[in-house]
Amino acid sequence: MSEYQDWSNAEKFFARSWSHIFYFWKLRQVMLANTVKNILKQRSSDDMSACVVDLGCGPGTNLFDVYDACVDFEQVQWFGLDLNQREAAMGAARSGYRVKERHMQPIHFMSGDIFKLPFADNSVDILISSEVVEHLPDPLPALREMQRVLKTGGYAMVTTP
Repeated sequence: MSEYQDWSNAEKFFARSWSHIFYFWKLRQVMLANTVKNILKQRSSDDMSACVVDLGCGPGTNLFDVYDACVDFEQVQWFGLDLNQREAAMGAARSGYRVKERHMQPIHFMSGDIFKLPFADNSVDILISSEVVEHLPDPLPALREMQRVLKTGGYAMVTTP
């Protein structure tokens, strides 16, 4: 018997390469972006305005990918919310650069609490919460808060690992 434990064979997670993990993470981003784009395409031409919010957005990694896939929908308002002020500020700085240098619409970043969302009742068309709820001690109040701000007929895309 070997002197050491070969964890790469014992544990599936460690057997995966980092490129394999990155591939699935990027694939999830692409699928999320395409889903939001398809939802926005289905909206009637009478009501092209929409509000998209990414909860637990960090520096906006997913949100920027979704925005880039939906850049043709000019009447959409984009918001990213994260509890971490530094992460939200990084997203805001990147958005500011894109507005100034690339003449893109702004994505509005803010620091806030997923349990007390700073949005009015029935005001959000699409909610994104990717890899967030599993970190909450009790996700039910956050899910209720999402339901409060989501418009009737709106979409909530909540993913977990």
